[in-house]
Amino acid sequence: MIKFLKKLISFLPKSGQTFFARLVSLIKKPQYIGMHFVPDNFIAIKLYTFFSKILNYRIFSKRKYIKKNLKYSIDKKKGFLITNGNNKKFIKAINCANEIFKRNKNNLLNKKFKKDFLRSIVLDLTDPTATPIFDFSCDKNIIDIISKYLGTKPVLNTANLWYSPNENFSQGNSQSFHLDGEDLKQVKLFINLYPVNKYSGPLTIYPSDISKTIYSKLKRLKLVNKRNMKIPDSYIEKLNLNTNPIELTGPKKQMAFVDTCSCYHYGSRPLKNKRNNPRIILYLHYTTIFQKKLPTFLKKLKKINLPGNFTNEERLRHTEVLGYQHELYSKIN
Repeated sequence: MIKFLKKLISFLPKSGQTFFARLVSLIKKPQYIGMHFVPDNFIAIKLYTFFSKILNYRIFSKRKYIKKNLKYSIDKKKGFLITNGNNKKFIKAINCANEIFKRNKNNLLNKKFKKDFLRSIVLDLTDPTATPIFDFSCDKNIIDIISKYLGTKPVLNTANLWYSPNENFSQGNSQSFHLDGEDLKQVKLFINLYPVNKYSGPLTIYPSDISKTIYSKLKRLKLVNKRNMKIPDSYIEKLNLNTNPIELTGPKKQMAFVDTCSCYHYGSRPLKNKRNNPRIILYLHYTTIFQKKLPTFLKKLKKINLPGNFTNEERLRHTEVLGYQHELYSKIN
């Protein structure tokens, strides 16, 4: 049936092909309604999140954030937080990331990548050598900061090492300003393995309150029709914002929590006619359980058993944070 539909689709005009491709995907993966049919705009994602919480109320009530007084928190108006890590789990994760980088350095420098400006090592949850990183991703302090901002316990989508050579720039990719479209709000944690300066292609953002204005104005001018549209700098210049974006430069071990669904951003962009430096970071991507790349219904939590000596509380947190990775849309056949 699927093969017949695919052949049929090939004879249709492009608009028809897009519709029927989504239909075929829906037949194969019917639980991923968000991926198939939710448009990438704020109104649609707000409605989808609202109804997803109702549909999964039992899960929502269990994962709802309980208010706590925290030393650090993400500014809800700005959508980001800059801080430094220093506890034992953090140090172990940094040392682990550096060891993995050293083992893969030749591949990162010489292998061809789909995104050559942003070369990535995707860390495997089942790889025991990466356990310190996944354990740190569930650290109580980290999860409390993210939970307070999202209003619910987060799930970790992926953990990567990123290497940006910062040699070339091209329009139409994540080197241009854009918003991400996975969720209503999410948090990406960027940890510097080496110092990052203006020559390192730093993550560059507009805070969420300014980004909201940018999106509204661009939409009014009919220059964008979705959040994840990559836009040239000239579009921003037309708005006369009288404010500059923030370059998230900083020392080794600096952590940047950024809501990339709410903050316009770009990264890995070299300065023109300058000698640029590579950027090497540990990247952790958190969303709510209601994001579009997870099933809309019939969500299945998988028990996680990281190797090592962990308390029952730590193991419970491992499962809560890591136990939905196997259900990500990209991992389902």
